[in-house]
Amino acid sequence: GLAPRCKLVKADFHKLPFPDNSFDHVYSIEACCHLPDRADVYREIYRVLKPGGCFVSYEWCEAEAERERASERERERVPRPAGARRGGPDRRPPPPPPPPQVPDQEAPRRRRAAHALQEAD
Repeated sequence: GLAPRCKLVKADFHKLPFPDNSFDHVYSIEACCHLPDRADVYREIYRVLKPGGCFVSYEWCEAEAERERASERERERVPRPAGARRGGPDRRPPPPPPPPQVPDQEAPRRRRAAHALQEAD
């Protein structure tokens, strides 16, 4: 099971009980759109996210109601991390390392065969 790798923590996401730079990835599903002040939550999310980490959020909101609720001033209260773009930070993870080189299992046999041919000449 996942018990050794996962831990369920019930907490207030305005004050997450984790140290800074704790997570590679953070996600939320239909949670932040119900908050009266999302700036605090986003600040906490970026606090616990490691540099280069990824935050993904899925929200179901009505566009008109959302537009009325979120003024430009409210959106600007959340400081953007270094390298952030309008519409969200560029926090793509680095590419994975190349796969390890597998030794050629046939190389010793080919060397012996080539050596035997040289001796036969």
